[in-house]
Amino acid sequence: MSRSGSSEKSNSGFRLYFKQAAVVIAAAITCFVIGFALFFPEQALLARLENVIRKNAPYPVTIGSAEIKFPLALAATNIRVEVPRQSGQPIQLDKLELSPAWSTLVGRPGLSFTAETGGGTINGSLSGERRLNITVSGVRFDEPVEGFSQIRLSGRIDKVQLSTDLEFENEDETDLAIDITDLAVTGGEAFGLPEKLDLGRLSVNATGTGRTLSLQKTELAEGVVAATALGKILIGNTPTASRLNIDLSITPATGLEPSLASLFEMVGTPAPNGSRKLSLRGPLARPSLR
Repeated sequence: MSRSGSSEKSNSGFRLYFKQAAVVIAAAITCFVIGFALFFPEQALLARLENVIRKNAPYPVTIGSAEIKFPLALAATNIRVEVPRQSGQPIQLDKLELSPAWSTLVGRPGLSFTAETGGGTINGSLSGERRLNITVSGVRFDEPVEGFSQIRLSGRIDKVQLSTDLEFENEDETDLAIDITDLAVTGGEAFGLPEKLDLGRLSVNATGTGRTLSLQKTELAEGVVAATALGKILIGNTPTASRLNIDLSITPATGLEPSLASLFEMVGTPAPNGSRKLSLRGPLARPSLR
């Protein structure tokens, strides 16, 4: 037998051995996951999961139910996050599924996640280096405005794309894109506003380095007013601790009703083009509008 023939036979044998080993390992992992899912008590899993979240999450979290799904995924339903705010309403996710990011099984572990809320979805990943990527689509919201609980802000999040580092190191970059439609304010009658104020579409593009986020393009259009904004947001350790330094330009739509026109003339500084110039400064929890 020639040397080349012997080599081909050796390589063929190695490939066969590798395939057999791969099948055996895959079968073993499959049996383990299926057995774990079948025999791990759901209540014990739920208690363990809530205990881990309670130790690591910044806000209290409760979970309605949890289960192991094939392969190597954890699914939970009716998740409530008790974020401290004046409205008192928790953030709620109908479904949440977590699974390891296969590309990070070797080295620092990461995870992928998908959630359902407000009729839409939230998908994303968190790498072992704490890099977070999130895509939100089709989520409807109707929330009270902080400090004015009788006023509500509603709309549909067509798209949110966020890529950032959770450590907010000086050299880490952040990219943010937001597109919200059907934006409206209701319940402002006590402040001289109509029962419903249609604001239209909000589009935001921002980039940042470290904890500083710069608004590259911010536009409000297709509603009772048109607005643009430029400036910076200094990201705090909590959302309410973040600080705003933003300049606004607001222009009323043609045919703005008299009650709104009179309110519009009371804010900001008039510009030659008919717009009003305003500034938004201070902490996100209580910014000042001038």
